Amino acid sequence: ANVPEYQRVAREYIVLNWQCDIAQVDGFSGSKSVLENFQTTDEMVEANSRKMISEISQSKLGENLAHTEIRIIHDPRSSDCFAQYRWDARTWLLNSGGSHHFAAAKYIAARLGATVPLKGKLKVYELDGATIAALRSKFEMFAISDNSFVCNAFSDAMRAFRATWLWHALPTPYMGIRAILLP
Repeated sequence: ANVPEYQRVAREYIVLNWQCDIAQVDGFSGSKSVLENFQTTDEMVEANSRKMISEISQSKLGENLAHTEIRIIHDPRSSDCFAQYRWDARTWLLNSGGSHHFAAAKYIAARLGATVPLKGKLKVYELDGATIAALRSKFEMFAISDNSFVCNAFSDAMRAFRATWLWHALPTPYMGIRAILLP
């Protein structure tokens, strides 16, 4: 079914030369660590990179910040940038490397009471309330797990009733969940 509102559910806008402190970055888009296993960047570095935080000092902070894979600091032409998902209230570093050194620098800076200013492009994503209201006026909306067993069971039940339904993947941090729309 063609539902034009789908195209307008979320909006993106860009803020160039956005500034923040390292303490404001809550997570990463990429890492050698399995990011889903950790609630915070501190947990990640404590579990997987103890050597990088073995000493809480300006020297160790500088050593971690000097890591060239932290492209948001060392390569302004890189694709690395910040992101905020308005429904999540956190700031993410969309990175292509350097997550452990960045997390270690953040960890040390917090314990030293040091500021580490950062600057880069910020991508802001937000939901369009009017569009969601329009969808809600046309559909009953529910959320289910994106697990294949759950989805197949739901699909089988809807087919048995010959019911029409639509689904839409939910955005970060609700990955693994589908919105179900019933007319």
